[in-house]
Amino acid sequence: MAASLTVNPTITPDQLAPVDSSGNANGNANALAALANSASIQGASFVQFYGQMAAGAGRENSNATTNQQTQQQVVSQAESLRDQVSGVSLDEQAVQVLEYQRAYQASAQVLQVLNTLADTTLNLIPVA
Repeated sequence: MAASLTVNPTITPDQLAPVDSSGNANGNANALAALANSASIQGASFVQFYGQMAAGAGRENSNATTNQQTQQQVVSQAESLRDQVSGVSLDEQAVQVLEYQRAYQASAQVLQVLNTLADTTLNLIPVA
């Protein structure tokens, strides 16, 4: 397909995009480049306006980061105060749960031994 492409010999330089209406080579490109310094957006050149936009975005990012850090500190402080007021330590509660679990297991084992002892005792009594 690319082999079938050819240059149209009837096109003249004034018909190409870089050439302006006066026939100046790169006239459109030069005019576009000149806009960077001559045009004004809200009283600033394109370069100044873009710089202001980038600086504004940077400030907003910095403010958002600062606000996020502040909110994280507030949450941490609130959790700390909540824990102080409740007087509940999750670590201590976990230790107590393990102690209760072991006590339950020990009680179950004692009952199992008593059951086995009762069965053995009953089996020793002769049936008449």
